[in-house]
Amino acid sequence: MSQPRCLSCMSELTASPCPACGADPGSLPDNQLYLPPGITLNNRYLIGKVIGVGGFGIVYLGWDTNLDVRVAVKEFLPKDIAGRSNDHVSLIPYSSNGRDDLQYGIQKFIEEAKSLAKFQDHPGIVKVNESFKANNTAYMVMQFLDGMTLKEYLKRQPGERMPFDVAVKALTPIMDALREVHKSGIVHRDISPDNIFITRQKQVKLLDFGAARYAMGEHSKSLTSILKQGYAPIEQYSSKGNQGPWTDVYAVAATIYRCITGEIPPDAMDRVQGECIKSPKQMGIEIPYSAELGLLQGLALKAAERFESIHLFQSSLASNQLKKEQTFNPQIVGSSELQQAIKNLHAPLPIQTTNSMNTRYVECLECGAKNQLNPGDNPAALRCGKCKRELGGRNAINGSFAVSGRSQPEDIFRFSKFSATDLKTGLMWTVSGNIASKPLNWNDAKNWVKQLEYDSYFDWRMPTKDEFESFIKLVGRHPFEYLNLNGFINVQPNWYWSSSEYVDCTDSFWSASMYSGKIYNYNKTSEAYVWPVRNSR
Repeated sequence: MSQPRCLSCMSELTASPCPACGADPGSLPDNQLYLPPGITLNNRYLIGKVIGVGGFGIVYLGWDTNLDVRVAVKEFLPKDIAGRSNDHVSLIPYSSNGRDDLQYGIQKFIEEAKSLAKFQDHPGIVKVNESFKANNTAYMVMQFLDGMTLKEYLKRQPGERMPFDVAVKALTPIMDALREVHKSGIVHRDISPDNIFITRQKQVKLLDFGAARYAMGEHSKSLTSILKQGYAPIEQYSSKGNQGPWTDVYAVAATIYRCITGEIPPDAMDRVQGECIKSPKQMGIEIPYSAELGLLQGLALKAAERFESIHLFQSSLASNQLKKEQTFNPQIVGSSELQQAIKNLHAPLPIQTTNSMNTRYVECLECGAKNQLNPGDNPAALRCGKCKRELGGRNAINGSFAVSGRSQPEDIFRFSKFSATDLKTGLMWTVSGNIASKPLNWNDAKNWVKQLEYDSYFDWRMPTKDEFESFIKLVGRHPFEYLNLNGFINVQPNWYWSSSEYVDCTDSFWSASMYSGKIYNYNKTSEAYVWPVRNSR
């Protein structure tokens, strides 16, 4: 006869209380929602304490009596549709409609288990041993992980957050796993801190895909109730939403945002209504500049503005540090090379060599100290060694090498402290697209800009669509990156709007995306900001 086991830790129970965990036999709480402790499923799995509860399932500590190993047993239990029958084991739907929904969910649960099993050899995904149907529901037997979820881990950290580099390192196995998942045509659709597990051996693993949960919500037309607010992108709120790898990009970006700021991003539906998302730097978070650009692009509200793959998103987070063999050529000149360099900020840079005799340094505008650059340094991500001021922006770099990747002198704009003049057209742009401090409707914007005194000028106006389109083409495909790297301050990843002869200025506006450089027509939203301009010639 086999030795009895402690249902709290599954160690052999040689004495009472349990010598391993200190639990008393029979001390587990009696909850009618849970399976009775000590029951055996599929003639193999001894069920112990509950280790996880969600709206669509319960996870139990289990013991595989065939292999003598701990396992995690997940039971499909949609609490809004079904509950325990009188035998305290089987499930029974609450209504006749619930019967069909329950069977549909069971099928999707089994399909999810099969999807997970395809990746059982990947170190970043929890291993699935088997799945089976019983008790009018379904079960998934998984590798037992000893540790805690990322959500639990964050709660134990000061401010419930972690440094950016630690967060990226922790999420790298998850992003690597998603790359493999996406290659198989599968979208996870449920990334969040409570679905990421950190083991005691410091392994990070992705838990269940949530496919059954999402399918249930889609089937019952109640998607809002099953989505995780702050982590689900806008396309998941509609059964007709175009979902793909970019959907998981948003959720991973939201998870990193939560890790480094201590706050969950605003819900996507709230953002549609005008709530803005703060950048990490606005919240006082230390993060490399180009990595912040990548993070915010991953959180773009519109799917078309996000990275289309996890690989591109990962590259953007690492783009603050150029690989040793991948550095900008210090001889780059001209607008075409400039635009290509900017496009490459979110893609692997071409392998190029530099002249080792050409010493490069950044002169700090705050204290005047000259900071020598090492091979592979990205100046925009560095701080002055003397005064610790960020060295990005308009700092002049010796050796014909500029922060933006173009040559000195400035061949596109002439910068003053508050404005930037296009050397080709003579148009003078304010260096901030949000100097009104708040979104304005069209009439307010017209009146406000007429009264604007800025950089000692009084003749500011709203730009035309053609002027803004020329501006976008001038600075490259990713103007958000270019503007911040080249002297424009407080540029946010929002929509900037103005007048157009093609659009009714009372009800709508044309807008330019600071992520993609595309021009759109939209109804006014609180994410639209004015950007004044004047003729300097």
